[in-house]
Amino acid sequence: MENPYESPKIEELETIVEEEHRAKGCFTSVECMAFVAILGITYALCRDTINSWIGGAYELIYETMRNFGDYF
Repeated sequence: MENPYESPKIEELETIVEEEHRAKGCFTSVECMAFVAILGITYALCRDTINSWIGGAYELIYETMRNFGDYF
């Protein structure tokens, strides 16, 4: 009995689905995993800088809302 998971039909369907995703401009799962991995590595390498940017933006927004809260 043939293994259905190694059937050429399934491989053909996977190829068709991947081509449809690319035609729509969607990412494949491998591309998404690579993108998430790159983001994770970037964050790990630049954690202090990114956290200071986030903290600075939070302080700026907080101070603006505190100072001009009556106008919003």
